Amino acid sequence: MAHLVGGIILVFIVILWISVLQRLELPVRRWTLPVILAGLFIFPLLTGLLVNWIAEMECTRNEMEAIIGAVSQDDQWSFGQIVAVFLWLPLCFQILLHVMDRV
Repeated sequence: MAHLVGGIILVFIVILWISVLQRLELPVRRWTLPVILAGLFIFPLLTGLLVNWIAEMECTRNEMEAIIGAVSQDDQWSFGQIVAVFLWLPLCFQILLHVMDRV
């Protein structure tokens, strides 16, 4: 699941980057393609490291829960967490509409 999200974010960033380059109307230089390719390789690497870190945190949490017992309610989202996620939706939609309008 995390790889799918990382891939979607990667595609979104590439489309946004290409849109910004087209909007700026910069001449294509020799270094443009290597910079884009470097970004395409670095981003999945960083995403993989982040996913690995999150998986390690989850394993540690499960081990602690096995030792202590299930006394916490960490699996339930609170109202504030749900609102925080939905606050980003308008911005994401506006960026997506802007990118789609430019392409």
